[in-house]
Amino acid sequence: MNLENKQNIDEIINHFIVSNNGKIDDTVLNNLIEIKKLALEEQKNQNEQEIKREENLIKAKQNRFPNSILSNPTTTAVVAALAGFLTSSIVAFIQGTSNLQLEELKFQSELITNATKSEDQNKRIELLKFNINAGLIKDPYIISKLESLIQSRDVPQSYVIPLLDPNQSILPNNFYLPTVNDFTGSPGCYIAAYSHQREMSARSVGGDIYVMGQVRVPGHYEGRICQPKGYEGKDISSLDYFKELFDQKLPKVCINKSCWAGGDTGGFVGR
Repeated sequence: MNLENKQNIDEIINHFIVSNNGKIDDTVLNNLIEIKKLALEEQKNQNEQEIKREENLIKAKQNRFPNSILSNPTTTAVVAALAGFLTSSIVAFIQGTSNLQLEELKFQSELITNATKSEDQNKRIELLKFNINAGLIKDPYIISKLESLIQSRDVPQSYVIPLLDPNQSILPNNFYLPTVNDFTGSPGCYIAAYSHQREMSARSVGGDIYVMGQVRVPGHYEGRICQPKGYEGKDISSLDYFKELFDQKLPKVCINKSCWAGGDTGGFVGR
């Protein structure tokens, strides 16, 4: 992130605060702080990549014209070693650029998740627009997906934009509902634990049914629905296997097979 972009972010944040007469609730204030922190982190990552690039270029130049290399009897060995060094430097630089691009996507994903933590749909939309207008979200695919959600006013809470195949996505353990990631292989998907118990639930889906948490299992998504491996196309809500799994993985909220399974979790991974 260059100085101009950094100043632009500062100006937008200040304008946002002033336009609200300094009266901003804690959720919005925390989101603004997170935006600033993540912006600084992105700048740090870019600086580190630039330093690495300059180091490689300097070393390459230093070794490119050693004294009397043409008259040295070990010229062949030196040239071979130099060629190997240059190849390694180029590969490292390419990998660094690739890693930087992935870090930028992760940075944008974190911004989106933080901006959509509020239970208020209007606040989620407002903060997403703020991030886009501030230039913090730059990937065209991500912007188009967000604009579609904003236009339909259907922005999921704690939305995670898919950077990878949803069957490879792993949600953070501190997701807004209890999330167990003991299985981290691919393909995998999340099954949600439902209960009639309101106490300690993460959210209500209506009809006296509450979401208690979710567990990642081997399987894949078909649309928004998780299809656990070996149970494809089956009604998993009635199976004791998953009720017992929840007793083990979510013991604080699922006791004595009180939770049943559902696969409609694709919205959390961008399906």
